[in-house]
Amino acid sequence: MLPYCWFPNGGYWVYEDVTTPGVMDSAYTTGNSRVEIIPDGFGLGYEAEHYVWGYFFRGHSGGQGITANAYGDDFEFSSSLMKESFTDSAGEQRSTLLFWDNDRPDSLGYPWNLCTVVRLDSIVIAGTTYHDVIQVTNNPPEGTYNTIETVWARGVGIVRRTMTDASIWELVRYHIH
Repeated sequence: MLPYCWFPNGGYWVYEDVTTPGVMDSAYTTGNSRVEIIPDGFGLGYEAEHYVWGYFFRGHSGGQGITANAYGDDFEFSSSLMKESFTDSAGEQRSTLLFWDNDRPDSLGYPWNLCTVVRLDSIVIAGTTYHDVIQVTNNPPEGTYNTIETVWARGVGIVRRTMTDASIWELVRYHIH
């Protein structure tokens, strides 16, 4: 999961709002990316890893948090949860962007059916072909605060984002440090 959605400090991504051509914005890391080890944080006898990636986009400081949990001696029920948060005048809001659990979607006690995940071999966005793609749609969209749908490309990050205000942002260039 990490090659899709966690990048070290120093990267940036430039997007164009295709619903309002010519309007550009960028997301960039804020210097808050880090890895934390949580020793037996869930009382199951196994350590968990938490990846935090801070970013700034559309005038909001936000963050993506990924928690990877191991369940069982052979890690048969390992799972990961991805959430995005941002802060506005109403306080912290969250949107679930990616939930990944190969075997047991109920192992986190999280309503995993709120996200629809589709894997694509490739997709063309703004004239660039991206391979090994995951499209995540929050369902129903009324349950999200910020992002309804994201398209992730391995080694690139988010290449398209559909927001709750109906704007659609497509990646036009990026640099991963």
